[in-house]
Amino acid sequence: LATYNLQLKSFSMSGLKKTILFLSDLAILYGSLALTVLIRYQGEFFVNRFLTHLTPFSFIFAGWLLILYLNDLYKINALRNKKDIARRLFPSVIIALALSTIAFYLFGNFFELTPKTNLVVFSAIFFIADYLSRSWFLKILSKERTAVAIFGASPLLEETISYLKNNPQVGYDIRLHFSSIAQTLQNDLRQKITGEKIKIAVIEPALVKNQNSLRALYNLLPLDIQFINFWHFYETIFEKVPLEEVGEEWFVENIYNYRPLYDKIKRASEIVLGVILTALLLPLALIISL
Repeated sequence: LATYNLQLKSFSMSGLKKTILFLSDLAILYGSLALTVLIRYQGEFFVNRFLTHLTPFSFIFAGWLLILYLNDLYKINALRNKKDIARRLFPSVIIALALSTIAFYLFGNFFELTPKTNLVVFSAIFFIADYLSRSWFLKILSKERTAVAIFGASPLLEETISYLKNNPQVGYDIRLHFSSIAQTLQNDLRQKITGEKIKIAVIEPALVKNQNSLRALYNLLPLDIQFINFWHFYETIFEKVPLEEVGEEWFVENIYNYRPLYDKIKRASEIVLGVILTALLLPLALIISL
């Protein structure tokens, strides 16, 4: 239950952070458009000119958001530092600018607009504003971290600890690490956990099979901490399963029974949606191919 609660909380927080980034990008896109119109026309007939640009640019913005997503700019793990943000954001803006220019000229009759200069000005404003916004967001994420104690030792666990120490934006602060529970029996484990204000205890599955280790962990239950299996913790951080370490029990826990009716409906919906999306996105696919 504690594992489930932590997974739910972690994914909820991850989803919240991604939603904030998405809404921030959306606001910056429209704000950049407004500022572009203001700069280009010195405020003359601002409202009318902005409304003229609003509808065609709204279609273009969907493509911009998709390109940002494909370049992993909505993955919290990708926001390692300001240099990495710029390295991902700059080519995304260039690609989006190029595709937007092509779209405006190929479908000029539909958009009723071919804003070549405006697109360049808009792209520059968006890049600066979005870079500053993501840098500020990275700074906030690096400050708000959850205190974690890790029990266990394995190459993958050591890699995970190293990764979290080098990537504070992920949100976990490794304050204690015990290679085995036996090591902690010689000291006051409860005092250390309380002193470091630990909120999450990550347990390597092999340790739980030992009765002494299990008893030591049991004594920590009265404390206000959550316990989580290392496999689930790894999956929460990297959004993938550590196949090199999981045992047979993971497959027993996570593979569900065959459900004929559900599977048939799911397969049918996939085919229908696939046909519809193919028809809708085929023009865009042709543009990207060119």
